[in-house]
Amino acid sequence: MTMNNEDYLQLALSKCNLDTPNWFTWKDLGKGASYNNLIVREGVNAKKPTQKEIDTKIAEIKLDEVRAERNVKLSETDWVVIKEREEGGSVKNFADWKTYRQALRDITDSATSLEDVTWPEKPE
Repeated sequence: MTMNNEDYLQLALSKCNLDTPNWFTWKDLGKGASYNNLIVREGVNAKKPTQKEIDTKIAEIKLDEVRAERNVKLSETDWVVIKEREEGGSVKNFADWKTYRQALRDITDSATSLEDVTWPEKPE
């Protein structure tokens, strides 16, 4: 599922004021989801997060998406490690797999979202 900016904003807002569900709404529903259109519902004891707080939540969400995809890629290669350990050296290019898996683990050192990630090439 590809998310757009409004999706990220709404998800980030849902992670703010966790003890107060449904704390926000929009001034003008026709204008869509944006920080300037965001208001705290009447009668709700919650504060409007700053733009910086929301941007931080969005960055966390995007990094979580990278981690989730990375974890899928790692789990798809677990068989290599298992085979190498069980059969003691039977994977001819195990060093390449080890390098690939480490590059996957390190992906969040450079990538901040799925849009800017460059996945390492899987060994043959």
